[in-house]
Amino acid sequence: MSPNVSECCLKARLFRVYFVQMKITRIATTAQCRERWLLEFYSAEKQTTVRLRFKSKDAAEKFYKETKKLRARGFPAALAQASPVLLADITAALSLIAGQGVRLVEAVEFFLKGRKDLAALRPMTGSEALAEEFLAAKRAEGCRTMTVKSHLNALAAIRTRSPKPIEMLTGSQLFDLLAAAKVSNVSKNNWRRHARVFFKWLKVRGYRTDDAGEGLPTYKAERHDPCIYTADESERLMRAAAATHPRFVRAYALGLFCGIRPQGIARLTEADILLDDKLVRVGWEQDKTGQKYFAEMPENLVSWLARFNTDQVLAVTKHCHTGILAAAGLRGGHDILRHTFASHHLAAHQSIEKTAHALNHRGADMLFRHYRAAVKPAEGVRFFQIRPE
Repeated sequence: MSPNVSECCLKARLFRVYFVQMKITRIATTAQCRERWLLEFYSAEKQTTVRLRFKSKDAAEKFYKETKKLRARGFPAALAQASPVLLADITAALSLIAGQGVRLVEAVEFFLKGRKDLAALRPMTGSEALAEEFLAAKRAEGCRTMTVKSHLNALAAIRTRSPKPIEMLTGSQLFDLLAAAKVSNVSKNNWRRHARVFFKWLKVRGYRTDDAGEGLPTYKAERHDPCIYTADESERLMRAAAATHPRFVRAYALGLFCGIRPQGIARLTEADILLDDKLVRVGWEQDKTGQKYFAEMPENLVSWLARFNTDQVLAVTKHCHTGILAAAGLRGGHDILRHTFASHHLAAHQSIEKTAHALNHRGADMLFRHYRAAVKPAEGVRFFQIRPE
């Protein structure tokens, strides 16, 4: 069969289905033995077969012609003017849906929509160039350096486990990849979060029409106590800092007894430490969430800040921090000073709302889950009695 004949046959078939397929049958009513004409056709709107009766064949044919004209107006122009190449693609698509209960018109319209979407997509560059563009966009949006680094690490971890370029993954492939990864559920949730940001960016930028990260499940994370120092360990840390690197004492005191994050402490100035008012002003640039607030100073923090008020540096170098921990016989941890403050503050004050306010949290849910019953009330009270010698 020549291509022209195939094209004509397929077009005729598509027209026949897209328009109404009608069958006119002559019947006789049993009540009055009158001749009637039964018109049967499939209604795409009602998704069922409709049967109408007419008194004459002419009336049935007239209805058929009017209906066909109305349907002809809605026939896809791209399909009516389809090229042999496009019809070959449609034929291949029809073979894939054979026996799946999908109507011909639905399959063709879906195919044409997908073809139009693909034509409108921006061509993807290589994986590395695409990742650099994504990270550059995040930096331009004002994301913190640590957040951009987390994006980079998560995408790299997914890329090493992916059978094909990460930007080409489907939702099911991403789901299988996360499920098969032999890492903790915390890591899986982190990868999931960063992947969702990446695939949403791909869709917004016009590289994809779908969002492969949408609908990914959240994995149940293992329960564990927060990584904190006890009151005795906190005292050892402050004594070690005062003995070995006294110029960093203020930085450790603000982290332990005020709960400010290390990055925020490093960006503070002496003008932000309002010793007379017993407040620390944390501005938009100091807080990672971009929300300014005043942190209240407990009495023992006032003593530490008043005792060490000259030649102070608020940005602790990694080398000096390692030396202070070694002198105190302690190990480090992510935001461990802030976590220590939160645990002891909650134990000392027995108020979720007050501790959440001190940490500049929007709600108390995370505090209730992680910090409740982490420290005894007596230990919390003793923690805020640690003062310089």
